[in-house]
Amino acid sequence: MKKKYINGNAKKNSQLGIKHGTANNKLRKLLLFHLAKKSGMDMCFRCISKIETVKEFSIDHKVNWLDSENPIEVFLDVENVVFSHLRCNIKSARRNKIRDDAYWLEYDKKWKEKNYPNGRKHRGEKKGE
Repeated sequence: MKKKYINGNAKKNSQLGIKHGTANNKLRKLLLFHLAKKSGMDMCFRCISKIETVKEFSIDHKVNWLDSENPIEVFLDVENVVFSHLRCNIKSARRNKIRDDAYWLEYDKKWKEKNYPNGRKHRGEKKGE
């Protein structure tokens, strides 16, 4: 009797019970956390406390790569990579976003003042806004 052909990924997904790519990512994170613990690198860069579980473990960057002059270089610079609690990493990213939003609000205000010195409004804005 001829065996039924099964796609390689379908067979892996079936046997693992989850998508093969998801399983690979979980394995990489587990391995990285294991190695970080063994090497003493399991301290959070942001709050300087021990990262206790893989669930709270995340890869972080000392210098924010997003919107940097050379994002790919900053992102891939291994000397810029650190480990943080996931919550600390997210909190830091939100702070950066708030700073960025504040910067753009100030930039927009200055641009309007420069380009519309008499208070002319943008299309769609009503008088008095």
